[in-house]
Amino acid sequence: MPQTNAAVIPVVIVPDLTSINDPTRNIVFSNISATTTSFYLIAGRYAITYRSTSWGGGSVTLQQLAQDLVTFIPAAVAITADGTGLVEIPTGYYKFAVATATGVYLAMSKVN
Repeated sequence: MPQTNAAVIPVVIVPDLTSINDPTRNIVFSNISATTTSFYLIAGRYAITYRSTSWGGGSVTLQQLAQDLVTFIPAAVAITADGTGLVEIPTGYYKFAVATATGVYLAMSKVN
């Protein structure tokens, strides 16, 4: 059988930036009891779902890194009960500050 010198063309798979696995559009934390590490989000409107196995008088607050690049400031009101809300935010670094609540489940997804 004769050999051919067929060219091999590499295939590069480029991820779809609108996928649910894009960490700049979708953030999930499960069963946490302390403030999260910071994460980067692109500007837009986000739906946030909050659930805690025990709020215990505590709260969860979405915080944004301030212009001094050191201080995190509230980006939304503190949440003290299970629920869902909408927030419109600029591009930047964020974290969820957890105070007293335990067994916290958070999901934040870009809706536009």
